[in-house]
Amino acid sequence: MTDNNISGSESDRELKFFSEIVTDHRSVLWTIQNFSLCPTDVNEYLQSPEFTTRSSSVTIWAVRIYPKGQTECNSVGKIGLFIHKSSSETEVHHVRYKICLKDVYGRDRYVVKSEQLFKGNGTSWGRASVIDREVLLGVKREELLQNDTLRVYCEITVGCIDGNNSTEGAKRSNSLSTPSICCLDALSSNFETLYESKSGAILLCKQSSRNFQPTE
Repeated sequence: MTDNNISGSESDRELKFFSEIVTDHRSVLWTIQNFSLCPTDVNEYLQSPEFTTRSSSVTIWAVRIYPKGQTECNSVGKIGLFIHKSSSETEVHHVRYKICLKDVYGRDRYVVKSEQLFKGNGTSWGRASVIDREVLLGVKREELLQNDTLRVYCEITVGCIDGNNSTEGAKRSNSLSTPSICCLDALSSNFETLYESKSGAILLCKQSSRNFQPTE
């Protein structure tokens, strides 16, 4: 009979590896109103309000969407979704993430799942071609873009590899401002809600020095 058990030394190494990574969880739902009217061009993105995890207020995350795709990724005409690490005092994070669109029934659609190392500030991971823009604005409009409102859902499990997450957590400020980001808890019992907003989301569109201010 073949023994499929992991040897004691391998098992010990695996347990040691996981025990040294302190993980944290977060789930957010980003609501984008008047999505089809957003004044973005190819290679330009919309960015959600920044958010943090429960144990650390010094590592800042955001969700980015490219409404018209990117030339460098050969995804012009596609919708791209990414997790972005804006800033952190910790160099490397191991992140398990899920990004998707929510339909009118609250179901996950066009799911992007992966595990990646976020090395340094400004690192982004995701998928450049999630759905054709014409499909989203056409045959999928009633399902995913009702009332011209797009809902992007994100779950992240963050592990701190280079640095100490507990040290980051100790630096948490007691006067954090509340970003305008809509959150969802009921769809995932393993994740805590972030911040609630009844007035939609503030959008930031950037490319180089170009800035588009949100309109009322």
